[in-house]
Amino acid sequence: MQVVDRRQAARTPLLLISLLGALAAMPASAQNCLEPGCDPSEIAVWSSSVVSLVRGPIDVAIPALGNVSHGDPLDIPGPPNAIPTDAVSLGDGGSVTVHFSTPFRDGPDFDLAVFENGITSGGGLLYIEAGFVEVSSNGIDFARFPSLTSQTSSVLPLQELDADDFANFAGHRLVGIGSEFDLSDLANDPLVIAGDVDLRAIEYVRIIDVIGNGSTFDSMSSPVYDPYPTQFVTGGFDIDAVGAIYVPEPGTASSALLGACFVAFVARRRA
Repeated sequence: MQVVDRRQAARTPLLLISLLGALAAMPASAQNCLEPGCDPSEIAVWSSSVVSLVRGPIDVAIPALGNVSHGDPLDIPGPPNAIPTDAVSLGDGGSVTVHFSTPFRDGPDFDLAVFENGITSGGGLLYIEAGFVEVSSNGIDFARFPSLTSQTSSVLPLQELDADDFANFAGHRLVGIGSEFDLSDLANDPLVIAGDVDLRAIEYVRIIDVIGNGSTFDSMSSPVYDPYPTQFVTGGFDIDAVGAIYVPEPGTASSALLGACFVAFVARRRA
């Protein structure tokens, strides 16, 4: 007759209770954002930390002016402030890399939103400071979203632009609304094909300011123009927040955890 250790058997329900608690704490995927732009309420998970912040110059043509300095990087993780003055300025060609403690994945339609502090004086135009967006699974290999612009001429420092002239750039939505990105746009990227970037488990997002004088280019090798020069400490792309819509399905995680519990339970019964 097999003797059952009552203390060992008692631990199994506790293990299942712990499992249920862990599943309840997992973030759920939000409703997909509706174009144009993503509302904060449609975000499932926000960036958790800033890995790197590289401030660019106030004016790339005049290094003596120094770098931009506006904003506290500690304000970037979490939801957007949606206040135009509460953002972190990158300057000409500056960049910021954020980390997600909960990886996100490619789902139906849009998966990622980058929040800038775009403002408007009305009339359907927007003050756009554009940024390239890249994603990574390991923090080393970054795939850049293919971008396209139809703004073909230089832009005055305070000139407003048509958001429809910028595709797959961050910064072309009003403050409090995120620029939307679909990870499936990266399916044919060499890093994705090689397996260096896993669209099922993205942990890092990098935003790089577009130098608006036409010295940087979109995916079709066309020069990109946005307001230039912006000779003030708040110049360049202004990052407010970064959010993701689709996280790993709770069912997938629960299957793995239940499997682990079952193995542990069987091992204990056999011991």
